[in-house]
Amino acid sequence: MREIKIFTIDAKKNIGKTITLKGWVDDTRDIGKLIFLILKDSKSKIQIVAKQGVVDEKIIDTIKKIPKESSIQVEGLVKEAKNAVNGVEIIPSKVIVLNESAHNLPIPTDSKATITLSKRLDYRYLDLRNEKVTAVFKIQAGIMTAFREYLSERDFIEFNSPGIIASSSEGGADLFPLLYYSKEAYLAQSPQLYKQMAIVGGMERVFSISRIWRAEVSNTIKHLSESRQMDVEACFFDLDDTIDLICDVLVHVIKTIEEKYKTELELLGVEPVKIDKIKRIDYKEAIELLQKNNVDIKYGDDLGSEAEKKLCQIHDDKPLIVKQWPSDLRAFYSMPDDKDETLSKSFDLLYKGMELASGAERIHIPELLEKKLKQKDMDVDNFKAYIDSFKYGAPPHSGWAIGLERLTMAICNLSNIREATLFPRDTERITP
Repeated sequence: MREIKIFTIDAKKNIGKTITLKGWVDDTRDIGKLIFLILKDSKSKIQIVAKQGVVDEKIIDTIKKIPKESSIQVEGLVKEAKNAVNGVEIIPSKVIVLNESAHNLPIPTDSKATITLSKRLDYRYLDLRNEKVTAVFKIQAGIMTAFREYLSERDFIEFNSPGIIASSSEGGADLFPLLYYSKEAYLAQSPQLYKQMAIVGGMERVFSISRIWRAEVSNTIKHLSESRQMDVEACFFDLDDTIDLICDVLVHVIKTIEEKYKTELELLGVEPVKIDKIKRIDYKEAIELLQKNNVDIKYGDDLGSEAEKKLCQIHDDKPLIVKQWPSDLRAFYSMPDDKDETLSKSFDLLYKGMELASGAERIHIPELLEKKLKQKDMDVDNFKAYIDSFKYGAPPHSGWAIGLERLTMAICNLSNIREATLFPRDTERITP
């Protein structure tokens, strides 16, 4: 006899054998002389059938009393059952309750149940027993794996940046301050400065999946106080090179998820999408398109939620690159355009009605960095180590960052970014 995971059961190989399974009670049904128990684990389910006169009465009595979501161990004979999940069922010879669940669950774990997202997040540890919820995070894990594999195969090196910084990475006041011994410090809002220092230091091509924090007082469906970024930075990449790379990465990730996570996508009701080439337009063209479609916006405005949604709709809800943004709207380290310094060599990637990623060709000239910092009314002294790193042959370089939770939200067709976050942090939530 051997212990087998439910999802590894091979019906043909195990029929007639006695095996041991462990999992959670998904449901029980008493229909007189037959008692059905559905046992589940993280990937699949199997039917346990206890028939009076065939199975010991003590076992039947135990099954009847087990509360839903209890963790149990079942020893039994595998029998063919063509209409059952996995094509088999188990006739139990022993049932052990490993840990009995409370009888009254605070939230339902049935994938068909209706419950508010807030309530689900209060009991996220139980919410994950819902196969649809777990499917989202399996897909998210697949996104990270596909991202890592694609870049590693192209000579990119994974690196880690600090989560505690001395000053703002991008400017602005959306920082979480903290006491770092006797000094004031902040939670990092981006690994930006460090990935640049890594590549000019000789690593040449780097990527990371980093946790970041932004103290934005925003409760929208696409904002979090703590999130994760999938960052890339590469030497000798110009704007077109880095846009080519992000487009290739996105197409690869989506294709990989559709090939390897068909079961999870089906659970979520997600239809496959065909993305081959991603269209690119200039910021100016985007503004003109929006104005033609009755969006109240003018040149020099940032793209808000309404504008992002409309642009995606105009382009059949396919991914879209918006490039050549006004310098005033971009971070201080974005390289100005060669012909018009009021423009920057930067871009946003829009998908499913929202900004999914942002990137740019970077400034690698120390004097120009100082000038841009002053134009943004930022303290040059706070960036001394960063500026100094460009004084020793720093090459031209470019990079970008994709929001992991937003990409998960887009691929899984989720309506709120908190559904794509295991334990979300926002202006109102800091537990569990």
